[in-house]
Amino acid sequence: MSKREEWLIRKQQAQESKLQQLRAAGIAFKVKYEKKPKKQSIPNRLSDLTTPEEEKEECQETVEATLKVYRQLLPGLLCRLKHIEDPRNPVKIKHKLTVLMVYGILFFVYQVSSRREANREMSKPIFYENLKAMFPELETLPHADTLARLLERIKDCERKAFYRLAEKIKKRFPRLKIAVVLDGLYACGPVIRLCRQYKWDYMIVLKEDALKEVWREATGLMRLEPKNTLTCVWGDRIQ
Repeated sequence: MSKREEWLIRKQQAQESKLQQLRAAGIAFKVKYEKKPKKQSIPNRLSDLTTPEEEKEECQETVEATLKVYRQLLPGLLCRLKHIEDPRNPVKIKHKLTVLMVYGILFFVYQVSSRREANREMSKPIFYENLKAMFPELETLPHADTLARLLERIKDCERKAFYRLAEKIKKRFPRLKIAVVLDGLYACGPVIRLCRQYKWDYMIVLKEDALKEVWREATGLMRLEPKNTLTCVWGDRIQ
């Protein structure tokens, strides 16, 4: 056995011993983790298509199948999107909210990585004509920044909705012990102050690019109080 193999075994044993101590102290706990089935690898062989006509026919079939799925899902999707309250000034609206939302969904469908790429690629004449054939609702393509501004306003509306809902819950159940789990949208001072005011426990996702001062303070506290953490084991991962 090489020195490296011995070192790896000692490291694994020390790690397992430390985890047992953390579990015994109630600082760490083990979560059952079901391994996902491995994705099948792409076969390493040449294409079965032999002529340009066959490739065009395959592309046509793919587009037609995709279009059938779009046309099945789109009516129900548009109906649901109509229930979203539009926070914009009605006088200045050029594109309907449903159109902007569908446009945003297409970002993910076509794997557009940025707003600039969307403005550049999705506005090309051929792409736009094909897109319009599938989605006649897109009479004109909006600017990606328009979608971004709309989503920011909707996020602000979601926070206001949280304040209203929290107030109703507090009035209805004034003595109920509550713990709220929120995503990064609610990582802001007013939400935290409200939870403290109502004496609610809270867990909020904190992204590194949000609340930079809070993030720096949190990392500083982690260094000062390294024991004040919770370690969780997910299968072969430690968090």
